[in-house]
Amino acid sequence: MSDAKKENESLAAETFALQLLLISLCHRIGETSPDLRTPILQAFDDAANNAERFSIAAGRNAAHLPESLRIVEQLRAALMGPSRPKSAV
Repeated sequence: MSDAKKENESLAAETFALQLLLISLCHRIGETSPDLRTPILQAFDDAANNAERFSIAAGRNAAHLPESLRIVEQLRAALMGPSRPKSAV
């Protein structure tokens, strides 16, 4: 396996681990402190809005920015779960 491929796989694994940690942490905080559920979901809204704004501002040079928005939306969906309403963590 080439060094570039090893580095790419390592970065992908690290990113996935951080995503799992973020979702688990937000879920635990939301369960422990229900009053923090709304701010947690608002943070995901803020992240999605920022990713969208940066992507639009970059235009054709957006490169990875549209993918960032998709990832934020996936993380939000993972946090909420398939059967949970949008207002619950």
